[in-house]
Amino acid sequence: APRVPPVPAKPTQAEQDEHYATGHAAYRSWCEHCVKGRGRASPHAVVSEGELPEVGVDYAYLGPEGSQVTILVCKCKRTGCLAATQVPEKGVNVCALAFFTGWLRGLGWTRLLLRSDNERALLAFLRAAAASLEGVEVIEQASPEGDHAANGLAEVGVREVKAQTRVLKSHLEERLKRQLDWSEPLATWLVRHSANCLSRYRIQTDGETQDSRRTGKRWRRQAVEYGEKAAFLPVATS
Repeated sequence: APRVPPVPAKPTQAEQDEHYATGHAAYRSWCEHCVKGRGRASPHAVVSEGELPEVGVDYAYLGPEGSQVTILVCKCKRTGCLAATQVPEKGVNVCALAFFTGWLRGLGWTRLLLRSDNERALLAFLRAAAASLEGVEVIEQASPEGDHAANGLAEVGVREVKAQTRVLKSHLEERLKRQLDWSEPLATWLVRHSANCLSRYRIQTDGETQDSRRTGKRWRRQAVEYGEKAAFLPVATS
């Protein structure tokens, strides 16, 4: 079957008015004038809706030499959604498994491809995740040893999450007026928050966020600056 390029979603009148009023400052793939003036050839092959949804997964490190922490980073190719968390060690870990499988279920796919490198600890983790995902058909694919380009999706996700985490950590340290140690709870949760911020608030060229591509609507819940104190009512359990 021929590959048909996706058609940009039609914007609302309010979105069009805002785009025109701001002088096309932000590129929008649905705007004919933006495409004419600033459009570029797609650097990657177009993902057909018939192709298997792909998720790239990899481990990475954060922090200075000698006090580095390990993080798990995941990226969905079709939506661009990111997920990341600090893990106590590589391999099968109960908390990491719960986080990863919960995120995968949230993507909504009943059949997907998990792509990774051939690191033994990561492969063992993905096998355990696949076994616990009832009702979801998981196909695992490891890239050849030394071929980093084959797992490029995850490597791009790693770069994005690490960069965002460094930005937020720098801002938080300025507010705290001290350096934040990677073993502190604030630093531990910072990795997850960084991935969530990118997925929920980063606007793509089509005017959508990664999260709105996944759910069909924008993230509208209240948000406060990371590290801020917030009073809340506990949720009733009965």
